[in-house]
Amino acid sequence: MRHSHQRNTILEAVRAKPVHPTAYQVFESVKEQIPNISLATVYRDLGQLADNGIINTIKKGNVVRYDGNTMIHQHFYCEECGSLFDQELFDEKFVFQLKTKIVHEIENFDLMLTGTCIKCKNNGDKLKC
Repeated sequence: MRHSHQRNTILEAVRAKPVHPTAYQVFESVKEQIPNISLATVYRDLGQLADNGIINTIKKGNVVRYDGNTMIHQHFYCEECGSLFDQELFDEKFVFQLKTKIVHEIENFDLMLTGTCIKCKNNGDKLKC
């Protein structure tokens, strides 16, 4: 995969947002720097970045989000506001132990916790965060 200014800008936009942006959110962010970029280009470049292991994709329902953190980590999804947070639960040692106990070849380890984030819990019946 060749490097390009627009692909690097897209990658920076994904890495700059710890909220795991959607393609459209990345597009909105990149459009500020590259006004003539198309949504199709953003989708294509995000796909290439993911295919090359530079970013990760996270699917929740029919929504795909992008994660610039490719280290092993887990996620928490708030069912109230739709926010997606990194959640550090297991380290490399745990994953190594897991791989030694399972006879199948593990290529990826995914864990998604769901519930209500602290902001929504504290807001109660107020507007969602």
